[in-house]
Amino acid sequence: MADVRDLTERLLQLDRIDVLVNNAGALFGERGRTDEGLERTFALNLLSQYILTTGLLTLLERSAPARVVMVSSGGMYSEKVHPYDLEYQHGDYTGTSAYARTKRGQVILTEEWAQAWKDKGVVVNAMHPGWAATPGVEESLPTFRKIVGGFLRSPDQGADTITFLAAAEEAGQRTGLFWHDRVVRPTHLRSATKESAEERSAFLGELERYASQT
Repeated sequence: MADVRDLTERLLQLDRIDVLVNNAGALFGERGRTDEGLERTFALNLLSQYILTTGLLTLLERSAPARVVMVSSGGMYSEKVHPYDLEYQHGDYTGTSAYARTKRGQVILTEEWAQAWKDKGVVVNAMHPGWAATPGVEESLPTFRKIVGGFLRSPDQGADTITFLAAAEEAGQRTGLFWHDRVVRPTHLRSATKESAEERSAFLGELERYASQT
């Protein structure tokens, strides 16, 4: 997180930021920790993006109309947020579940930021790039890659909706949504992944707590 804060300070020296794409992420097969002691999936996929985006809000607001694109994943459909276990310390750790939980968290942040920043001229949307033949998929999900390799899209195809959300006039007029292939998709496919209002509030509070302590 020290690197993220350093990056934030350097970016704040820019005159403006028209589009911020939060695309950094990884799926780790085993539990690991950063040098600061944070579970690395949570640190990379969620907390770093929270710290960076909120840290750049003043510049995004000055640059309005500005856009934030959260690169989530269809994997988030399999999990709900666990606000008091963001580092996956309880239960048996699995990399795919840890990844999906952070991607669910990104969608929640998208909705919350969109609502909070709608009068600031900052549009926030999330998207699912689809399964693309990237080195990350090959390294993190080798069996999956072998089974469905012929059906995977190219990285350019996966990036298409990111570009759409960053540049299209239509996308700039809609905020707080989850997109796939330039189409708005539902954020839940089953009720088991839905968080309560109390869980959502706790999730936001925990993220802020982590951010203030790192």
